Amino acid sequence: MNGDAEERRKLSVNLAAVDLRQGRAAHSLDLLAPELRRTDALPEAVYLSASALHQLGREREAMALLQRLRVGRAEDLHVPSSRSEPDILRGP
Repeated sequence: MNGDAEERRKLSVNLAAVDLRQGRAAHSLDLLAPELRRTDALPEAVYLSASALHQLGREREAMALLQRLRVGRAEDLHVPSSRSEPDILRGP
């Protein structure tokens, strides 16, 4: 992969993380949308998108993304997919 393209992908994820922290979940999702359409989406983009969806009250979509993340990691790491997913959906 082109180094510049990868850096742009990571920069978009970082910008989305800032938006999410500042309460702009919808804008964060907009920034992450192109990454999520990729079959090789960065795991941090999938996780942040799930967090943004959770903040917007879109729990089913958030859980579906977490499932995608869990399955993707299991395939990459060759581990069982029964591992527990992150606790981002747990309230403060």
